[in-house]
Amino acid sequence: MIRGATVTSRAFLTQGFETLTTPLWWYSFGIVWLLGAVKNSAVATWEHLGVGLWARNLFVPMYGQSDIWGRIISFIVRFVNVIFRLIGMALWMVVLMACAIVWCAGPLAALVLLYVGVVRLVA
Repeated sequence: MIRGATVTSRAFLTQGFETLTTPLWWYSFGIVWLLGAVKNSAVATWEHLGVGLWARNLFVPMYGQSDIWGRIISFIVRFVNVIFRLIGMALWMVVLMACAIVWCAGPLAALVLLYVGVVRLVA
């Protein structure tokens, strides 16, 4: 019987310790992890969309057509392509920032909802 009490008390102590340290991790190491994940996702998206590559080749004629009309058409096509890719990148950054805000507000929202639930239960 004593052995069972020890296991039970250890489980409650472990759970209590994790409950107290989770917010500390969330707003310290968790934020560092989140910022790294956001940076990695932004870099991967930039490379996936190839915005830098399209911008570097903005003035290079397409298909080797070096006459004036080939250069003008190539510039217009690449310029529009870069604009749309930048818009896509901006939209992805908005999504990433929204995820970061939700990450930061999550525990606070949980505490507010818990408080409201307890107040309604008591009242």
